Amino acid sequence: MTDKESIQGSKSFKESECQPYSLSGAKRSWEDVDKPDSHLEIRFPDGARFQGTLKDGVPIREGSFYFPSGEFYSGCFADGLYAVSGRYQFADGSRYSGSFSKGVPSGWGHWYSAGQLDRYDGNFSEGQFSGSGTLVWANTDTYEGKFRDGMYDGQGEYRYRNGDILEGEWSCNRLVSGRYVSGGTTYVGDQDSMVAGKIVKKRIVPPEIRIPPWLPELLRPYTVRRG
Repeated sequence: MTDKESIQGSKSFKESECQPYSLSGAKRSWEDVDKPDSHLEIRFPDGARFQGTLKDGVPIREGSFYFPSGEFYSGCFADGLYAVSGRYQFADGSRYSGSFSKGVPSGWGHWYSAGQLDRYDGNFSEGQFSGSGTLVWANTDTYEGKFRDGMYDGQGEYRYRNGDILEGEWSCNRLVSGRYVSGGTTYVGDQDSMVAGKIVKKRIVPPEIRIPPWLPELLRPYTVRRG
């Protein structure tokens, strides 16, 4: 296995273990794979499939990779990794579409939970919600503002489905300075003092964000050891 393949963290198979096909299903030879601009399907022994172009045994340009688990990626590749833009569908039905860099979500993108109950539209960094974005929960509660490392962090507004608003400066999922507006009454301070002083009910605490574990740990496309 080459250093590049080790860095990718993907499975690697010998050329003799895989079979190239045309997109219509006809068997092809590895000489066909080596032709410029070839666009074929590579079938792996565990049931995975890649449709697109290989160079030196790794996916490049646009293509699709289907894993035995049911997960799949469709979009751009660079040096065998997800890059530029694409869509990743997970086995549980959740999905991400948007920008990729070095194999993980980075830049502007969209995430939907399984069943599309929760959704996020905004910036990602190394697979985490980071920068400006909007998170809408299944119960229609909405947070719009700044995120860092997958948490509410910076200026933002949490709006409850009943119309109440919790807004101001956030740090690590907690409001550290701002206001809570409920039923025409405004409370000023930080979130913890509001709750501890029983000024408002504990329900003002918004749910913590549960970053899906797959965001920084996407399955990587396989490689083929040529020769």
